[in-house]
Amino acid sequence: MKYRNIKLDRFSAIELWVFSAIFILMAITFMAPAFDELPQHAWAPNRGMFEAAGAPFNYYQHYLLPWLIRYIVLFAAFIALNFKLVPAIIRGERAGVHAAWAAVILLAVALVIFFTNYYLKFYLFYTMTSEKAVQNNLWQLSFLYTFRLLLLFVGYTMLRYTGLKVFGRLRESNFKSRFVNREWMIAAALWIIMAIFLAATRVMVLFQLWVIAVPCALLFYYLGFNVIIPKALRRKKPVRFYILCTFVLGFLCFLLPGLLLSAMSDDVETGMSIGLFNGFLQFLIVGPAVWILFKRQMKGNEELYALKTELGQSTASLDFLRSQINPHFLFNALNTLYGTAIQEGADRTGEGVQKLGDMMRFMLLENMQEKIALTREIEYLENYVSLQRLRTDASPSIRIQVSIPEEINPLVQIAPMLLIPFIENAFKHGISLREESYIKISLELKGSELYFDVYNSKHQRPQHDPEKTNNGIGLVNVRQRLQLLYPNRHELVVRETPNDFFVHLIVNLGK
Repeated sequence: MKYRNIKLDRFSAIELWVFSAIFILMAITFMAPAFDELPQHAWAPNRGMFEAAGAPFNYYQHYLLPWLIRYIVLFAAFIALNFKLVPAIIRGERAGVHAAWAAVILLAVALVIFFTNYYLKFYLFYTMTSEKAVQNNLWQLSFLYTFRLLLLFVGYTMLRYTGLKVFGRLRESNFKSRFVNREWMIAAALWIIMAIFLAATRVMVLFQLWVIAVPCALLFYYLGFNVIIPKALRRKKPVRFYILCTFVLGFLCFLLPGLLLSAMSDDVETGMSIGLFNGFLQFLIVGPAVWILFKRQMKGNEELYALKTELGQSTASLDFLRSQINPHFLFNALNTLYGTAIQEGADRTGEGVQKLGDMMRFMLLENMQEKIALTREIEYLENYVSLQRLRTDASPSIRIQVSIPEEINPLVQIAPMLLIPFIENAFKHGISLREESYIKISLELKGSELYFDVYNSKHQRPQHDPEKTNNGIGLVNVRQRLQLLYPNRHELVVRETPNDFFVHLIVNLGK
């Protein structure tokens, strides 16, 4: 219910804005002839009735003011019913009181229609036999007109709430489509509603312009965003290409609607005038607006991507350093070196200390660079494996195989510390001094493509092991770094069984 109320409020805001704009436009259209020098000669649909009946006709008294008063009252009644009373009745909030107010508003509408009909159809007093007969006719027409408006409002309300309910279900079911989505459906519903509303008011010029201009603008928007602007941006002079395309579309928006309206109404001048206005509207207003909106969206996407990339790289690097500079790992390494020094001479101990120093130097210096030579990354991997061998060589049940070519192109570069997480996890979870264990590492460079495989056994860690819940950098972080650093240029396959773990990575380092 909370979701539907939120969507209803958002739809209501759009709805209120559209109806208010239509009402203001209609009011301006009605009042425009009043500023003419000779308004008595202005066209009015009921002027012929007055002339046929021999009744005096005043443009203001018998046409402009009655219609203006009627539309103001109808607009106010619609606002009250649609945005206040009917929603309260549907929600069950003092439904009786709000229903009574709705009845009062409908009665007031009927009275206003009767009052305005008294002036709009004043010619009836010259054609009917008695004043009472005129009044009965006016009351009948007023209530009939009010009843039609009520049916129109009921139909609109049913369409409104049914549409919102459908939108809510589509949203809950994660319905997504390029052509059928919430925004387009709302726009189509509002377009149909406005067309019906304008047709009911019998303002044919506005009705024809609305029916023609809005679909042309939506088509202009769709073609501009998805076809014209993407093609224009691939050319040397995109603005010139876009202006040419919009001119062609604007000409079509003038010619086709103009010919269609002329054929349907047998009024070539009016039809071509509406078509010409529509063509200029699309070319001079919609066309530039689409270009500006596309540029703003593209700029916003670029800024968002840059921020995500920068934030992602910073987060990934920070998490990586936290996982790699691990006091527990350093403590184990020093313990290994100490045990080796006791068991043997100082040669192996010195070798281990040297490798550990090289690794620390790599982590503190070269790890801060965006790219390093692949040979340096391999050297770090080999030092890490050699250091781990110091504690595993004494166990014949542990097999470690490393297959790395001796000759590697020194010009090929890679992001630092990109491969070590897989080897670190292999030693962390694949080595057990009490069970048979194995680790197989292979690396191959074919042109600019790096093929890297790690295959290791898996063992359950003891409950008291402090590293049991520590997964180091983790595959999530590795995937994130690969996506940020090598988007669409890598392939990572991970397979896991209860007894082994396999990682296959392909990275294109050429770009």
